[in-house]
Amino acid sequence: MTTSNQRPEARTATEPPAWAIEIEGLERSYGEVQALRQVSLSIRKGEFFSLLGPSGCGKTTLLRLIAGLELPDAGRLLIGGRDALTIPAHQRPVNTVFQSYALFPHLNIRDNVAFGLKMKKLPPTEIKQRVDRIMELVAIQDLAERRPAQISGGQKQRVALARAVVNEPEVLLLDEPLGALDLKLRKQLQVELHQLQRRLGITFVHVTHDQDEALMMSDRIAVMKDGRIEQLDVGQRLYEQPRTKFVAQFLGSCNLFAGPVIQLNGSSAIVETEVGRLTLSFPASVRRLTIGQKITLALRPENLHLAYEAFPGCGNVFPAKVEAVIYGGAETQYRLVAGQLPLQATVLNSRMANQTFKEGDEIRCAIAEEALILLEDE
Repeated sequence: MTTSNQRPEARTATEPPAWAIEIEGLERSYGEVQALRQVSLSIRKGEFFSLLGPSGCGKTTLLRLIAGLELPDAGRLLIGGRDALTIPAHQRPVNTVFQSYALFPHLNIRDNVAFGLKMKKLPPTEIKQRVDRIMELVAIQDLAERRPAQISGGQKQRVALARAVVNEPEVLLLDEPLGALDLKLRKQLQVELHQLQRRLGITFVHVTHDQDEALMMSDRIAVMKDGRIEQLDVGQRLYEQPRTKFVAQFLGSCNLFAGPVIQLNGSSAIVETEVGRLTLSFPASVRRLTIGQKITLALRPENLHLAYEAFPGCGNVFPAKVEAVIYGGAETQYRLVAGQLPLQATVLNSRMANQTFKEGDEIRCAIAEEALILLEDE
């Protein structure tokens, strides 16, 4: 069961728009393939908003509709309170940064950044002032006379950002802008991009399939699947309180336990699972459960606790066998099997002290009742 899409909040005709972008019921099909299905959401002014999902989920299609590169089959799209579907792409108050950078190879870096301002025929003095300011802001002022072929991938990405931002758009659209970079540079530019957005105060709409990237940079994230919004929230709640299996598994690793409810006691329930009986605590308002109802529980790997001995005072304890040990520097990942159920555990090495586990070890697993997440799908 997926969550309903967020609908834009109503406002009076005289009230200034609180939203940079308002989308209601957008649909887009390519032949028999429905890329977007009744998508509704609102993006706040000055927000860093990410569209996250696997390839083919509709996130890039949605970005292209906002940019005006395509038109929807149905639905409404407002940018700054104005009906964007009546505004051609080149007149919309948005700029787009693509993964491919799309720089002009025959122009130097300064002229690449200034290109949009020159097309608008702004006075040369204003062009120089704005270009100088933006180039300093993204730390490319020393590259002014070079050509794109003479700079690195990370520098090209900064140039592409500067060229888009110098036009002072209301909304900056980013289509997987860091996808072509190596891991270390991508991590560095994630921080820089987040800081740049905060300094500028421009609304950023960011498309990515990288969960860590979305969590680190975004104010809110819309997780998309099959042309719909599966869940929209701040990153922390998406990670700690996913509503569906898809969100739980896409936004990081997780363990899943399924089974019928065999006992209820206020805001706690006992579930018969593949590893035995598990007790979970949950707010009574979250979901009404019934005896015999089959449910699915999620658990993040860092919340699966391991030991050789029993855990006193913890009810959710069961045996498992270590199948694989993967050392990752700051943390170690353990692949386990409990009965026939494969599980994952992640342990910070600084917390392990002298206790480590080896392949083939028989150990005990423990789960805190409040760490189990009740999902909406069975």
